[in-house]
Amino acid sequence: MNTRDVRFARLALALGDAAVTHLKNSRVAVIGIGGVGCAAAEILARSAVGHLVLVDVDTYQQTDINRQLFAVESTLGRPKVDAAAERLRDINPAIRIDTHHAFFHADTADSLLIPAPDFVIDAIDAVLPKVELIAYCITHDIPVISVMGAAVRRDYSQIHVADLKKTHGCPLARVIRRRLKRRGITRGVPCVFSSEPGPPLIPPEDITDDALRTGHTRGRKRPVLGSYGPFITIFGILAADYVIRKLSRNYDIQEA
Repeated sequence: MNTRDVRFARLALALGDAAVTHLKNSRVAVIGIGGVGCAAAEILARSAVGHLVLVDVDTYQQTDINRQLFAVESTLGRPKVDAAAERLRDINPAIRIDTHHAFFHADTADSLLIPAPDFVIDAIDAVLPKVELIAYCITHDIPVISVMGAAVRRDYSQIHVADLKKTHGCPLARVIRRRLKRRGITRGVPCVFSSEPGPPLIPPEDITDDALRTGHTRGRKRPVLGSYGPFITIFGILAADYVIRKLSRNYDIQEA
């Protein structure tokens, strides 16, 4: 085993050399580098994935520090994708990273997802871009896993990985299901979700706490909800785990 491979030696013992080879040759896009996306990206980098595409339009703010792994004093004010890429290259200097300081929507989809990655992690927290991303992946035969609402939830026993059609107890998943159904998409979207009762979707116009609205905004205002770092990080880890197992052809978890 050469020097470069030593950092993934224990991964090879766990998954096998062939699996690690598949991961090294894989290209994964993480769309949204917030609490979920940064956790997913770090696990992918530490699991030998050889090429990452990072997409996010925001910069790091102090309000991100409680839940976003790459948010530290030295990265405040910096584009999330740049700070993330710097840390991930420190984990694995051989990794290839494409960064896009951009907002994902229908108009930018082709520029961000061509050539098609081997897998996409949807870690977007806005409804319309989330729907656009999932629909794009399905119609272009790009494997995707989507992460649903994690705000104000803390019961780890109620986290599930299942097809979107089987989600329950998640207001965001319900909205995404309904909108995708209008586009003729009713199945084939694996997701991470919590069945723990969460907050209702509050109309953005009812939110008046502008002190927490930092970073880039686009379109209508969105609710500001509480966030518990460990829970959100677990969502990102589960999404990355799903991708790793699929790409390494070692997926043996029974989806709910």
